Order: sequence, then C-alpha cells, then structure tokens
Amino acid sequence: MKRFYQISGINWLILFGSFTVATSSLAENKPINHSRQAASAPAAKVENDNISPTGEKFEIQGPYITLGASQTDLNSEILNIDQPVSESFVGLGYQFNNHWSFEAQYLQSSVNHQNQALDNFHAFDLNALYRFKSRAQNSWHLRFGIGARQFDTAQYFPETDTVLKFGGGYDFHLNENLFISLFAETQRASDREKSDLQYGISLNYFFGSTQHAQVNKVQTEPLKRSEPVEKDSDRDGVVNSLDLCPETPLHYMVDSTGCTKFIIDRESVVLNVEFPTNSDIVDSKYHEDIASLARFMRQHKSLSISVEGHTDDVGPADYNLTLSTKRAKAVARILNIDFGINAARISHIGFGEERPLEENNSDLARAKNRRVMAVLSIEVPRPQLKR
Repeated sequence: MKRFYQISGINWLILFGSFTVATSSLAENKPINHSRQAASAPAAKVENDNISPTGEKFEIQGPYITLGASQTDLNSEILNIDQPVSESFVGLGYQFNNHWSFEAQYLQSSVNHQNQALDNFHAFDLNALYRFKSRAQNSWHLRFGIGARQFDTAQYFPETDTVLKFGGGYDFHLNENLFISLFAETQRASDREKSDLQYGISLNYFFGSTQHAQVNKVQTEPLKRSEPVEKDSDRDGVVNSLDLCPETPLHYMVDSTGCTKFIIDRESVVLNVEFPTNSDIVDSKYHEDIASLARFMRQHKSLSISVEGHTDDVGPADYNLTLSTKRAKAVARILNIDFGINAARISHIGFGEERPLEENNSDLARAKNRRVMAVLSIEVPRPQLKR
C-alpha cells in the first residue's frame, strides 16, 4: 500500500515546471524597482499599489489561519458519482511578501452516491498563492498546489491518490486581519484519467505584521531634489507636526488638527408609576422600572432627578396635593434606600390634581392621572467612525 504522503518524482517536476512558467509570466508585470528606475530613467512615472500617497511602502509578512468549506466534483473510473463531495477544511498559511503566500491544508469528507455513503477520505494539500495586488487589498489570485488523498477502501478510487492542482480566486478584506477567499481549481489525479473540479470559500485571519519602509517618489522632469516625507505616526492623514491628538484610533474620523470628530447622541429614560385611588403605596411591578432609572443615574453620575407626584380630581384639592407629595416621596425613597442613589441627587414634589395627563372624565383617564413621573436625559458625545 502506498504511504499517504508519497509523491512521485515526476509529479514534483510537473509542479515545479508549472510554478516556474507562472512566476516568469507574472514577473513581467511586477512593480518597477524605485531606486533603479530613478537612476536610469528619472523622467519615467512609477505606479505601485503597495505605496501610500505619503510615500510609505507596505511589506506584508506573517502567518495566518484558514477555515473553509468546499465541494468537489469527484470522478471515479468505475462509477459515475452523481453527488458532489462536500468538504470542510482547516489550514495554516504564511505570507512571505505582498504577493506570495504558502498554505498547508487538511480536509476530510465522505463520497455519496444515490444518497448512500460509498467511501471516506482524508486529504492533505500544499498550495502556493500569487496575489496580483498587495495582500492587504481585495485582489484576484492564482493557486498552484499538490495534494494527497487517502481513501478508506480501494473499491472505487485508488487507496492513495496524488493530485496536481491549478486554479484561481478572489480575496475580500473585511479589515486589516480578516479576509474571505473564494476559489475554484482543477485537480489532476495521477492514478486516474479524469480530473476533478473543486470550488469553495474560506475565512482567513492574518496574525502577521505590516512593515512600513520610507521611499522617495520618482520625480518627473525636470528632476528635483526629493524632500523628506513627514511622518504620520497614527496614520490618520494629518502629519505629526500638525497633529494635536496623536495616537488617534485608526477607525475614527478626525478633523484638520488630527483630533477625533464626535457626534452627539441623546440618551433618556422615562419613569411612570401609577397608583390606586387614595394610595401612596408603590406596586412591586414597578420596581424593575425604578431599577432601570437607578442604573441610568449610576452610569451618569452628574445627573440629578426631580420626582413629580400627581392625582386625579377625586377629593379635595388640598388633600390631593398632600397625597401627590407622598407618592413622589415613596418613589424617591425606593431610589435611595433600595437602589443606593444618593439622596442629595433626588428631589420630590407634588402637584396634586393641577397637571392631569388626560381629562378626568372616565375611570381610565383618572387611573392615568394617579401617577408619579420622572424624566432624565443627557447628551453623550460618541466618536464618528470611518465607513
């Protein structure tokens, strides 16, 4: 039985030849070296997607992990498989520079035919990827690889199968570290006459670093002496000499002085506690509402509150004024005693029947007027984020 990782010498030669041809082709389109271009042809214009408008050159290096799912149209010489094989895989990659990376992947799955499991297999792949733009940008890429397939039985496939892979894909970057790859590739098996087609998606997380190397821009004619490019340490678009707020987070919008732009949000909470006729006892069902008000006050320690008591028009006005004051005091006491809000931040007042919410012309309207109310609001500045 062949070993799982055994790869014949001829397969290595085929892979190396394909890899060399693709590298030579791509090399014809690589960015021009700035120092040589400046020495030999000062009037030429150089464009490079790895250089920022401030003249910084970005060099991407480091490891990343990949998790993904794929489907393979697997072909057998013996049986016409009617269902594509669904696979899950995990891998580890390393980005050598802005364009080249290397990945090792492990995947496993089962082969089904007419909803019946035929065979299980494990696979180990080695891939080289070339991205046409910097790894930090959305970009098309080419994929070259070699892999080994280990099947549990040899009934429909060779027990160990070596494949050469070639394909391409596209990378979408969610942020500086997280990106999604879509890909499709053809796989040529050494022990089978038919090729397989694999396509899938992966989520990748980059652990490496972005190195910044200062470069001088090539000048057009007439040739002038290059001026030093002033640094922008926090990369907010404002150079250090003009930046009044250094170390601003990269995802915050800033003004011309490099300081964060803010938007004003208004936060508020409203308390409304209703009472039975001729009662100043707070029903326990309102305790959670009072607790929410207390949490808001603990969060915003500069706020004070005025608790206002009210009644309907049943009974003498003087009596209703006293009753409304008792109701307001009862709620204020719960805020202080039960929820620990300092008494110096709480005031209470009764208005009796002077400020009804609705006309006292029905039992429902009167029930709404027998209440204690408190309203708190505050303007909160929040950093304005880049889109």
